[in-house]
Amino acid sequence: MSPLTRGLIKDSQLLESNIVKRAAALFTIFDLNYVDTYLLFQNYWNWKRGIEVIGIISLRNKSGKLITSQKIKKLSNTNSFSVKKICEKEKIPFSYLEHGTVEIEIISRDNLYFPFPAIIGLFKSNSGHFSSVHAAGRTTDRFNSQKFSETNFYSKFSNQYKPFIHLFNGKEGKLDNLSIEIKSKGEAISSPIKRLDKPFQSEVIFIDNYFNIDKSKETICLRSESSKSREIAIDDNTIILVKGTCESIFPRFIVGNYDLYNNYPCVTHTFREITNKDEIQYTHEEKNSSTIALPVLHEDIDLKIIIYPTISPEKTEVEVRAFDLNSLSLLKRYSQKDLSSKEGKPIVQSSNINQNLGIGLIAQSYSEIKNLPARIPVNLLYSLKNIKSSLHTDIALQMRTKFAKRKINFWYNNILDKDYINIILGSSFMGRSFDSNNKQDLKFRLIFNIEKSNTFHEKNFHFDNSESRSFLINLNEIFKDEIYSILNNISNELITFSWRIELLNGEMQDLYCLTFNKKIGCLFGDHSF
Repeated sequence: MSPLTRGLIKDSQLLESNIVKRAAALFTIFDLNYVDTYLLFQNYWNWKRGIEVIGIISLRNKSGKLITSQKIKKLSNTNSFSVKKICEKEKIPFSYLEHGTVEIEIISRDNLYFPFPAIIGLFKSNSGHFSSVHAAGRTTDRFNSQKFSETNFYSKFSNQYKPFIHLFNGKEGKLDNLSIEIKSKGEAISSPIKRLDKPFQSEVIFIDNYFNIDKSKETICLRSESSKSREIAIDDNTIILVKGTCESIFPRFIVGNYDLYNNYPCVTHTFREITNKDEIQYTHEEKNSSTIALPVLHEDIDLKIIIYPTISPEKTEVEVRAFDLNSLSLLKRYSQKDLSSKEGKPIVQSSNINQNLGIGLIAQSYSEIKNLPARIPVNLLYSLKNIKSSLHTDIALQMRTKFAKRKINFWYNNILDKDYINIILGSSFMGRSFDSNNKQDLKFRLIFNIEKSNTFHEKNFHFDNSESRSFLINLNEIFKDEIYSILNNISNELITFSWRIELLNGEMQDLYCLTFNKKIGCLFGDHSF
């Protein structure tokens, strides 16, 4: 296997054994006249482990030239940095940075444990629309050239949206042998793209710069000056892959669909295409399955999920089943699904099969001669109901395997705005939910802090075993007085907040953090750290 991944289990073991003194994350800068890029994060290194850290924020143009760099010697609990404000303070023309990068490095004398920091890139448009994605790719020390194939994101081909990929290089070597492949309905076409050979060079690649898209016919073909190239059909399940070789980056890219009407990017990140077998031992017991919870939704929100066929180079026989989160009764079965890159087809499911009670998905081996792919990414497409709105979310995460360790800390950062509502969707659902001996209640403490405040507000929660499998927390209601006392005293300034959860009893899967504005039809979010 590539040094970029040695398989899910070995990757986890290596993370635990390595000594990490530098963590880094890199985010896209778009046209700052219309879209600001914010970095939001907590000083969790301190509250989790008592580690002292410093931060370094560097702004580079698309050619990789360093425009400015600043050191942050003391971090607050709730941190927010605006690229636009840095430029205004240092009198840097916005045009210098379009399609460049903002990199944040966290440095410590102590072991940070993880090289990828829990940092959110928030994109704010002049129209009041937001989108966010957590830290994805990062720069690294140089290694021997390695292949990558990144994919698993939703692409929307329409007059309003333009799919894009943000590529970047590290401090040494090059990003080479680059291509974009479009796969749809059993057919594929591919186009080479220019390599990035300068240190820290970056490029926002719009798909329609390399392919002709006929929206009326719903087809796509290569751009060709000499003759008309072969067309293939496209739809909402079309797969885009970016392939190449790298030498000094961890290749996970910020991607998405640029909203031309509201002038901002709807962002997510890629996941790797699994090109070498990465499996866990056969299991047909529910309690040892890989799982993901889709908790009960807010009354204004819909959900669709997509599992793309990119999880194995060979044919798979995966059985995916959907259960009612309340009673654990079976709702639907997807048997013998081939989710391989060769001939597999996506699994697409709407929440309407059990919208009021939530869904738990499990994945198992279908037969004893087949093991289960270790990494099963799931894309969560949350949208607003019955409202002309901006694009849905594309929250990217993986099913939880039977080897996942119990987490006791969960956290997130976001924005406060009088027109936006912040909610958390949560669940204790996992394989052990099917164990008749598992009767644990769920107890946790939520700690809430508003930027530039030294006050921490706490709220304890207690759910019994069945209730804990699907719950919703409305932060605007719980901390109503604290939030509106701040919002009533500001005008145009963006105010951010953070929360963290300390688990006291039981277990939880990742939490989904959604923020929405029904007036303008904007919904964005991500999973918790």
